[in-house]
Amino acid sequence: MIQAVPLMLDGVLCRAHYVIGIHEMNGKIVFLHDVLGDVPKEQITRDTVFTDYVVADFFSADFEAHTQDHLVYPEKKTLFDSCCMCEPKADCLLLNTMYYDPSNGGANEYSRHRTIAKLIEIQDDSLREVGDSPEPIQKSYSDSKMFFFGDCSVYMVSPHVMECTQGGEVVWRLRLN
Repeated sequence: MIQAVPLMLDGVLCRAHYVIGIHEMNGKIVFLHDVLGDVPKEQITRDTVFTDYVVADFFSADFEAHTQDHLVYPEKKTLFDSCCMCEPKADCLLLNTMYYDPSNGGANEYSRHRTIAKLIEIQDDSLREVGDSPEPIQKSYSDSKMFFFGDCSVYMVSPHVMECTQGGEVVWRLRLN
């Protein structure tokens, strides 16, 4: 039997939806996502602020039980799922919405000032803001993950640059957006 559970907020128009992660906590499955609210097309202006929602859907291991909680951020800031890190703690999960420096993830230089930077505790079917994010770290891209195609190797040399080498010589380099 297939069950369908709408992963949305009742009464909230959705402009975009991003997955933050799927985690196990105390025998439950926690699906974390970010929903960017929307407004009717005729109300959109240059200065329109689209409300950000951090949403957690909690499922029992057999998917028979489902609950949901969310936090609302109606400010002129955005949550970038690529900046988030969710870590297990003793009896909860701790979501840091700005664990990674957003300027390192391809966003523009002003992103750090426009990013929601919060620590959110996830526990007992609920979300609770517990503070601001500490100073973010830079994402590191290890060239230890190499993929081999014959005598060529392909790997990421930076967040947005892929490189192919053959016999120690660079065959090609590709910038990704």
